[in-house]
Amino acid sequence: MLVFAFLFMLACTTRKDGFVYRVFHNTTAHYNGFFYAQEAMKEADATLWDKHEDDYDEVLPLFVYGDEESAQSIFPLMERTIEKSSRVIERHNMDPPKRDKRKSKRPEMNKWIDDNYLLIGQAYFLKRNYFKAEEMFLYVSRKYKDKNIQAQANAWLTRVYLERESYNQAKNAILKASQMKNLEPEVKSEVQLVYADYFIRQEMWKEAAEELEKGINLMEKKKEKARPTFILAQLMQRQNKGQDAIAYFNAVLKLKPTYEMEFYSKIMQAMAFDRRGGNSNQIKETLFKMLKDEKNLEYQDQIYYALAELELEEQNREGGIDYLKTSVEVNQGNQKQKMKSFLRLADLHLEDKDYQSAQAYYDSTYRNIQEEHERYLDVKNKAESLTELVQHLNVIEEQDSLTALCELDEESLIAKLEKIRKQKEDEAEEERLALEAAAAAAAAGQGGGNAGAFWVYNDQLRDIGQRNFLDYWGDRKLEDNWRRSQKLETTFNNEEEEVIDAPKDTLIVETDGIPTVDEMLASLPCSEAGQVASKGSIANAYYNSGVIYREKLEDLDNAIEQWEVLVTRYDDSEFHPTSFYLLYRSYLYKESQGYKNPFCGTCSSQYWGDLIVERYPGSEWALLVENPDYQDYAELKKAEEREAYELVLSKYYQRRYQEVITETDSVIRTEPDNSVLCKYKVLKAQSVGYMDGQYGMRDNYFAELESVIAECPNTEESAFATELLAKLRGEKSEGAGGKEDTADDPKDEPPAPSPFNYNETARHYFMMVLPVRGTDLNATKAKMSDFTGKNFSSSGLKVSSNLIDRNNQVILVKTFNRLEDATSFFGVFMASDDMKEYRDAGYTTALISKENYVTLFKTKDLEGYQQFFLDNYQP
Repeated sequence: MLVFAFLFMLACTTRKDGFVYRVFHNTTAHYNGFFYAQEAMKEADATLWDKHEDDYDEVLPLFVYGDEESAQSIFPLMERTIEKSSRVIERHNMDPPKRDKRKSKRPEMNKWIDDNYLLIGQAYFLKRNYFKAEEMFLYVSRKYKDKNIQAQANAWLTRVYLERESYNQAKNAILKASQMKNLEPEVKSEVQLVYADYFIRQEMWKEAAEELEKGINLMEKKKEKARPTFILAQLMQRQNKGQDAIAYFNAVLKLKPTYEMEFYSKIMQAMAFDRRGGNSNQIKETLFKMLKDEKNLEYQDQIYYALAELELEEQNREGGIDYLKTSVEVNQGNQKQKMKSFLRLADLHLEDKDYQSAQAYYDSTYRNIQEEHERYLDVKNKAESLTELVQHLNVIEEQDSLTALCELDEESLIAKLEKIRKQKEDEAEEERLALEAAAAAAAAGQGGGNAGAFWVYNDQLRDIGQRNFLDYWGDRKLEDNWRRSQKLETTFNNEEEEVIDAPKDTLIVETDGIPTVDEMLASLPCSEAGQVASKGSIANAYYNSGVIYREKLEDLDNAIEQWEVLVTRYDDSEFHPTSFYLLYRSYLYKESQGYKNPFCGTCSSQYWGDLIVERYPGSEWALLVENPDYQDYAELKKAEEREAYELVLSKYYQRRYQEVITETDSVIRTEPDNSVLCKYKVLKAQSVGYMDGQYGMRDNYFAELESVIAECPNTEESAFATELLAKLRGEKSEGAGGKEDTADDPKDEPPAPSPFNYNETARHYFMMVLPVRGTDLNATKAKMSDFTGKNFSSSGLKVSSNLIDRNNQVILVKTFNRLEDATSFFGVFMASDDMKEYRDAGYTTALISKENYVTLFKTKDLEGYQQFFLDNYQP
């Protein structure tokens, strides 16, 4: 026993070589260090996968590294990996003098050292410390000649560069790895997968599929093949190779995937189906079986969506739309799928130019879509544009309905209004009965218990009521007067209603708000003034709906129709000249695309151009028709007018007010069509204000401002003059010109320059400020040391403390050589449960450079530094 102990101690040295030494160091390096480091890495990998949620609408990631939050959760495990592997390298890296080295190749010297270096690099990588990870992988690739180790190091280097989006460096690294010969199948497979990831990141689907297929073929375990094969199917889908995609999705089902992946492998076959490449019956049969499976109850919305895609691919538009509606109806809270179904419905109705339905579906999509979605802005713009369009179309419909009522004789009108009122009462009664039925159904479902009869507090009652409402009324937009028939009622319902609180256990549907026949009669626009206003509303709606069709929906035919109806329905309106010109330009564009209709006398730019010249001779519109270059001339003229105005404005800034008044007065008198005339008027008013203000006079100044308001309505200049007049008449102390007395206002003084300087290349500290009284500094320092050791033991950080002033003390963690490392520490601190008590206590925490810490120590300006930190750092 003593002999064995002696030999054991003798073998501990790393400066000697021999069979016993190699066996000892290889064995202990493997089982005492590398094994436990690898176990920590496996645990971290499992944690990242547990926190990861796949998005099957996108190509799945081949590798999962986690987001910022999940990466922080594995910091302690990565520190354990670094610690164990570093200890192996330190204690078991044999380095005997050359004269003592044995020629024997077995057992191999330092068999596990390179593996430990790789593990350390991987740990830094998963901690998102890409600088240290790159350093470690470069060292391994240059230090060790084993091809498998070099290939692995270069593959991991590629991952580092991909995370940085340094694609040229990534390409060089992965080419080195992929060109190495005689690699072990497992290593070669890993290299091919990383190569595939390199192409996937750049959306080079064909090249990615080729490399991924090579990697899959080198894998031995079926379970490991499932995910890459699913991704390969997605890559085929991206290349529009539907049949290949379906074949690979079917292959996934044979590889023992997770239930979720099995489910989506079946669903995705429907998404990949191409009617030119086969028959969909087998896919449909699978989907219908899935609908009957109770395990898929919460996934039925996705199954119906897949069925819809099959029907649409087979050009059964009606069937596809029905399945999409069913997908929405059976949705059980999956907001993403609901958004997808709404968006597909919206796009289909927009293609059909069913704008009212498209508006409703885009609006529903907009309320469910995430800002990060690639079509967020597109959906937002379409929802807003279509809502505006539908509002204009509703105005036309509503005003036409009211005009039709005005044309009835008195007896017919009264009868019609009574019928409308009766319809309102019937609808209110139907709503009351629907709510009562929902309440009764909920009570029956509760077995007669008293678990809360008021629907607001009863989830089951509320859900049943909502379902009954949707069954009866459909998926209506949440708005006032949402029934189609109530669009008319809004005109009759302008008076404020008294709100009466109902007992909390009673379901009440208000009917008092329905206007009487006399009230509806009184609000009809049957007078001459009412007819003029109605005509103006309709003209505005026709014109603007045409603009939306053309500019926002690119539907030129509907735009032309709206403008043609406007100019033929009414003899004149404020929108007629512009509508004539837009019709001229629209037909001019269509003709440039080859359009010609000899059977329609009004369907040409020539017709509308001649009409403009005839009706508006000498106008800007006529000039634009007769001289196509006139628009360029008009733009040049505006530019010249703007330049002349800038010259006068410069004199104003030089306080040459009399010259400004003379020149602005000349322009106002002689150039009534000047494009910046209102700006001249404001300039004149301000100059008059300053001139008269010297003598304490304001009347002329007020008169000039009132002139701006009267002569420049609905302009920025008018708004400016209105606001200025209100301030002056409110006895504000702005002075005659509205500016001079504010020059000395302390609020207008620029802030004092900060004594702190931002330098992202400087060394940084983490600091936490605590009050001197009421805190245990030593206990807090110990807690900070434990936290730092647990999460950043490999970084060589130290914890210290100092007194800032008589009230405040600071704990420092230092030194971070790179701001990126300091930011990482700050993020982990702010998310850690271990340090929650200090965050909850409201202690000031910040990053601070070494130079700024010296400045802080001198100035004692903690509040100023905290503001500087918030303004300049984004941890």
